[in-house]
Amino acid sequence: LFYFFPEGRYLTGLDPAFLYFNDKELAHALDFLRTGDISEETIRALMDKVDTSYLFFMNYTITENTKMTLVAQGFSVVYEDDEATIFSF
Repeated sequence: LFYFFPEGRYLTGLDPAFLYFNDKELAHALDFLRTGDISEETIRALMDKVDTSYLFFMNYTITENTKMTLVAQGFSVVYEDDEATIFSF
């Protein structure tokens, strides 16, 4: 996708190292979000930094703790199936 649309904004892709080399703070925040070790402040900072109202996760990359934390912080599940979950804020 990057090669066909390099001017696009991508948080991660085939290799999360690209994000890490571009923005270490954002890479760490996304890793905390994915692993469930995240605070309300980190969620707010992440949402402000990426300027989005949605978070998309493949279910194998997100813990139940992260899902509960997001819901407790005001996110709602707008779509969920066996493979993916989308949250809205």
